[in-house]
Amino acid sequence: MAKPPKVMITGAGIGGLTLAILLERQGVDYEVFEQRAAVRSLGSATGLMPNVLALLEQIGLLAELEDISRVGLRLEVFQESLEKINSLEFEPYESICGYNTLVVPRPDLHQLLLSHVPAAKIHVGQKSSQSSRTTTASPSMDGRMHTSATGRSCPKQRSTLLSQEQGWWPLRRRGSKPRPWSLKP
Repeated sequence: MAKPPKVMITGAGIGGLTLAILLERQGVDYEVFEQRAAVRSLGSATGLMPNVLALLEQIGLLAELEDISRVGLRLEVFQESLEKINSLEFEPYESICGYNTLVVPRPDLHQLLLSHVPAAKIHVGQKSSQSSRTTTASPSMDGRMHTSATGRSCPKQRSTLLSQEQGWWPLRRRGSKPRPWSLKP
């Protein structure tokens, strides 16, 4: 019988903690490595669309999330001059998808997720990398997962490395920006 993988998650942000909860619920061994000296949330608020709410319901967090969020019915987009550019209506989402769009303070969402990950699994003040060749999965701007092999040094040996940070780092480092998109129909 094959030995289950040991997973290293880089970053204790919303994505990293959500993945940690998924792995915890499946009994997969993992560790979270946060580069900063302390785990903290960045940003003020975020909107969670129906596809994310379905995931959070599957891992048993939707009811807790609903307690700390509000239903978002519309997103209005303005230019710097406060001239309205466009709006997106979220109200029909519940009848179509079965979920509303929720708006939640990022610090509250981060704390909710953090409360479901054992503290011993989170290592702060450490960059994550591998001491042997590792397959890295990272999301691209088009939403697909891409993998690459690395050979860096790390304090702990793991068979799998999952990272959100690495997918965006090359873009930030080169000063590139994501391709423009439009809200206009």
